[in-house]
Amino acid sequence: MHLLEPWAVFLLCCVSLSACYDYTTVLQNSLLFYEAQRSGKLPSDQKVTWRKDSALNDKGNNGEDLTGGYYDAGDYVKFGFPMAFTTTVLSWGLLDHENGYQKANSVDDCRKAIKWATDWFLKAHVSANEYYGQVGSGTVDHASWGRPEDMTMERPAFKITTSAPGSDLAAETAAALAAASLVFQSVDSTYAATLLEHAKQLYDFGYNYRGLFSDSITDSQCCYTSTHYEDELVWGAAWLYRATNDQKYLVYVDELYSTVQSMYGFDWDQKFAGAMTMLYKVTKDEKYATDVKNYCDYVINSSSRTPKGLIFIYDWGPARYAANLAFIFMQEKSPHGKNPTWKNTHMEKKHMEKYPNGKKTTWKNTHTEKHPHGKMLTRKNAHKEKCSQGNKPTRKKHTRKNAHMEKCP
Repeated sequence: MHLLEPWAVFLLCCVSLSACYDYTTVLQNSLLFYEAQRSGKLPSDQKVTWRKDSALNDKGNNGEDLTGGYYDAGDYVKFGFPMAFTTTVLSWGLLDHENGYQKANSVDDCRKAIKWATDWFLKAHVSANEYYGQVGSGTVDHASWGRPEDMTMERPAFKITTSAPGSDLAAETAAALAAASLVFQSVDSTYAATLLEHAKQLYDFGYNYRGLFSDSITDSQCCYTSTHYEDELVWGAAWLYRATNDQKYLVYVDELYSTVQSMYGFDWDQKFAGAMTMLYKVTKDEKYATDVKNYCDYVINSSSRTPKGLIFIYDWGPARYAANLAFIFMQEKSPHGKNPTWKNTHMEKKHMEKYPNGKKTTWKNTHTEKHPHGKMLTRKNAHKEKCSQGNKPTRKKHTRKNAHMEKCP
């Protein structure tokens, strides 16, 4: 998701590291952002009270219930691919940095954020080799303006099948469900077992029927075009090995690992950095330690930088890439012991806290604060006539706490 990248995960690693920054409040507000993105019938404990029920008629081609899940960004399409990545990394953060969530009194809220996604994944997985990966058309959705509660456009559903495969989508969703099964193992073992069973089925589906989801769900190409699927198959196998301790998933890793093409960042499309980091964590195999070290050294020493030194990967959402990389860097600090180049992890964290105003953990920008890319912020009945000024910079009615604004220092 363009806006639902795992920003909260980076923040939780920093909770209580410095008295100068209120990471507790920032982490809590970051989880509120997920609440604002909810689709479907909202629960009674919804904290973002200006959001109401929406998209209650989302259905599959055969009438399957596809309500729930998350809207992607400033629009109301439910893209399963980035939603799954977000869920995987949120689960990773809670599993390996639960202490940060505990200090922020946010463990329960994070579990709820994860479950809102996984409940939808279970609905979308209508049979072993059939999975709905998108609800809503990006082209149609982006041509309209208004609140999700007021939507009237058609919301088609798109799925992957054996004849229209999506190895990347299936394997990423398998990773999300496997990771979430670990999150819920100690609090709801029945739900955790259900998640894990679907994870296994989806991984087998993605492994046995190869292809890119964006070649099968072509409507997604407006916003998300996948480049490769091998990294997701490795990533998914790594998570299933962590969840099951079944050696067959390491066999899959050994088969696929060398086929992964160069991956520079860590995001909805590129999973290899996360996969090699996870594989080192769960196997302690030195070959993965070496790969993690070489990857991080390369990124630190070879990346482009902004004028004030922040790592710059891509121009679309540059801050999320820096945040995601900082999270990878902070997982093991250095697999081979102390390595001077890894001190740049701290430098990345300081850049993300400091610039440009010295005290905020997200970028502040006068225009984007007043005019965020989020049409759900529109006031009720703001446009009684058909909207013909979709790009007009109208002030929004509602406030989004910790929406991830982009401005590079």
